Parts: sequence; C-alpha cells; structure tokens
Amino acid sequence: MHQGQEAMGRTYYGAPIPPEQHYEQRHRSCYCCLLSTLIKTIIAFCLALGITLLVLWLVFRPSKVEVSVEKASLTSFNLTTSPTNLYYNLSADISIRNPNKRIGICYDWLEADPYYQGHRFDWEALPSFYQGHKNTTMLYPVLKGNSAIGLGDSEIEEFKKENETSFFNVDIWLIGQVRYKFGSVTTRRYTMRVKCELGLPLAAHRTSGASSFTRTECDVVDY
Repeated sequence: MHQGQEAMGRTYYGAPIPPEQHYEQRHRSCYCCLLSTLIKTIIAFCLALGITLLVLWLVFRPSKVEVSVEKASLTSFNLTTSPTNLYYNLSADISIRNPNKRIGICYDWLEADPYYQGHRFDWEALPSFYQGHKNTTMLYPVLKGNSAIGLGDSEIEEFKKENETSFFNVDIWLIGQVRYKFGSVTTRRYTMRVKCELGLPLAAHRTSGASSFTRTECDVVDY
C-alpha cells in the first residue's frame, strides 16, 4: 500500500527527449547524400560528353593529308672541311592535299627543314593558311646559303661518293601545328610532321649522266 501511494505521487514528464546529436547526424547524412548525388551526376555527364565526343571523332576523324614533292632542283651542294661547311641551293614545289569531305584544316604555322645524313642544315618558315575540303595547296620553299654541319668521317666519305655521281640524298621535313575544322567547331592544335626523302641530281652536272628528279610521295608521320 505504501509503495502504491509512492507510485501515484510521482509526476509523469512524458517520453525522454533524444539527444541533440541524433538530429545533427541526420542532417549530416542528408548533406552527404546530396553531395554524393551531385558528384554522380557530374561524373555521368562527363562520361556522356566524352562518349559523344569520341563518337563524333570516330565519325569525322580526319584522314591524313597527302603530301608530295612535284618538282625539286639542286643547283649547288658543296662541302668544305676545317671547318665543315655545306654550301647549298635547293628549291622544291610541294603539294599538300586535304582529302577530307567534311573537314577543313587550319595550318597555324609550318616550316620546311632540310636534312643531309640526319643533320639539319637550314629551315624556312612557310605561310599560314586555311585549306578547305578536297583542296590542294602548293608550297615553294627555297633553301639557299651555307651552314656548319656536323658530319663524321664516314659521312664525309659518303658525301664524296655521292659527289662523284652528282646525285644526293636529301630529306625535307614539313613540321607544323594544325587545327581541324568541323563546320563551326575547331579542334585544339595538333603537331604535323611529314618526311620527304628526295634523290636530287645536281643541276649543273645533269649532262654527265646524272638521273633527273622524279615526283616523290612523302610520308605523313604525325597529323
């Protein structure tokens, strides 16, 4: 009886209030959920954009330019020693064709670099230009002067052999930066490197039986 009276005399204050930290944890959990959803959305958008660009690139991927040396003339090619200097006069008519039907090419800068036995002995800047679809452009580099050239003993002997026949093997590299244009969209810059391996008769000695120059297709290494 005494215990019952004590129980009836107690005041009831309702259910206990949960600690404040439970609300903070729930708020933090909602924030993390929203952040995770946002990150997933951004990743999905980037993946979709990447796939779309890849498909467009595969559909409109530019074919290699077609480069050839139509004509070339070597009127001087002499070597002196102590020091080793090369005296030269070389000109070429170079054809560059864009074979693409939907893609234009912007040649932002372009240069012609002549090499003899792997040694560059000059360079010439060529004009920048835009090339439309199925279009051919002619370039006319002229390389003339003298330059120190680091030929070794074996390379000097090779020069002497070629000098006896008045027929020299000279490479011309076309190196530049190009952008491709798809309608109103233009890509970033790409490096273009083209190697033209030429067999050049010395013009002053053609009557001695040296071969004449023949049109030469070039190798597009990078585009």
